[in-house]
Amino acid sequence: MSDEGVVRLEGVRKAFGDRAVLDGVSFEVRRGRGFCLLGRSGTGKSVTLRHIVGLVRPDAGQVLVEGRDVPRLSRRELSEVRQRIGFLFQGAALFDSISVGENVAFPSGGTPSCGRRRSGGARGRGSPRWASRASTTGCRRRSRAA
Repeated sequence: MSDEGVVRLEGVRKAFGDRAVLDGVSFEVRRGRGFCLLGRSGTGKSVTLRHIVGLVRPDAGQVLVEGRDVPRLSRRELSEVRQRIGFLFQGAALFDSISVGENVAFPSGGTPSCGRRRSGGARGRGSPRWASRASTTGCRRRSRAA
């Protein structure tokens, strides 16, 4: 693995409606190297990071982390990958596509419920570490309504 990239995007394309956000993005981050995405607002920086951690699937191309094809990973495998990745958004921002509780639980693979139903109607379940992380968010586990 020493000569391969730890993170590699190959020809990644992503559009939201008619707006192409990523158009053939390719790069590689080698083990032990830092990496920074810089650019103007709306140029796809956050969308690129979301691809790397599996929150967004590419319309085309490949997203590989340690040789593993991120869009094809199971939830458990994706959780393992997420625990090995560290990144920071400008101003320590959160993912705007998930709740605060889900942002807090994100590194552990948990998906706590903060009163919001996820698609399919099922409430998310957090990992055992979720409760300690969520104490500052005001989110808590909710019991299922009968």
